Amino acid sequence: GGKYPLTSVALLVLYVVVITILLLNLLIAMMGDTYADVKKSAKKLWHLERARIALDLENGISKSKRDLNFNKYWVDIQGERYLQVEQVNNDLNCPIDDETNDDD
Repeated sequence: GGKYPLTSVALLVLYVVVITILLLNLLIAMMGDTYADVKKSAKKLWHLERARIALDLENGISKSKRDLNFNKYWVDIQGERYLQVEQVNNDLNCPIDDETNDDD
């Protein structure tokens, strides 16, 4: 016992509660940073694996077959290579003609 035993106990309890809250807050902040780092590196790894798969697929096909299908999926516009996308009507499984969809 001291001169103020009740005050000492109250301050100790307050100290323990405040320190616990601060440590939990620090833990949550560290976990958030770790999650952000993992997400960032996971996206980079996903792009790398996707590129590796595409490279493996391209290398698995002979050059003559690659050249035959090159113009099927790619279009050359002013020296730049772009992926050609065709919109398909799922009900009829045929290409959609853009001229018929004008709402004039």
